[in-house]
Amino acid sequence: MYYDLNIPWSADNVELPRIAAFLHELGYNTIALSHTIEGKIPSTPINPIPPNPFPQLPSLQVLTRCTLILSDPAQTQKLPLLTPLYDIVCIRPVSEKLLLMACSQLEHVDLISLDFGTRLPFMLKHKILGTALARGLKFEISYAPIAMGDVATRRNILSNAAALVRGTRGKCGNGIVISSGATKAVGVRAPVDVVNLAGFWGMSGEKGREAVGVESRSVVVHAEMRRRSWRGVVDLVDAGE
Repeated sequence: MYYDLNIPWSADNVELPRIAAFLHELGYNTIALSHTIEGKIPSTPINPIPPNPFPQLPSLQVLTRCTLILSDPAQTQKLPLLTPLYDIVCIRPVSEKLLLMACSQLEHVDLISLDFGTRLPFMLKHKILGTALARGLKFEISYAPIAMGDVATRRNILSNAAALVRGTRGKCGNGIVISSGATKAVGVRAPVDVVNLAGFWGMSGEKGREAVGVESRSVVVHAEMRRRSWRGVVDLVDAGE
């Protein structure tokens, strides 16, 4: 099974059905529509992604994801509010301090993503990344900006992705998920093309396949286990009242 866990969601993007249909045609079985939150998490957050957004694709599993741009530690106080609303919770830290927090402390998180299209203001150190991997978290590389971005963006993605592969060590890139991040169908690639692309970042063919396969599946499983645990705690609290 193949996964694409980052399709940015927007109510105004008329391309979304075409993206979903093209991914399905290319052999992807599961995709995640991603809603991005910047700034404070509302006291009563709402998932704006509608249920069953692509009824014309009944065999395609569509998950919902929240991507929180983490720019202030105070944002994390309301992270638990996102658990019952989204299938996957992703954090995008903007500084090394916040990356360390995401890797070592934060609960209610399944995936860590970075803006690889820009020059990162910090190093991707194995000690920090390894802490996240030991906790069952994964790191994401999104490839669509390579096709849609300018020369500087492509260069940054190549450099940053290679640094992530080196930082995660293992067998040429442990714990890495590759997603598209596509806002247009033209930005999507077939799994075999993604595997070839991963080779430019230093990943073996096996690890490239795992990045769109079992590693992505492990994110979904981790998220489901986390939600079950959260529901169990809620049920216990309700029963005690």
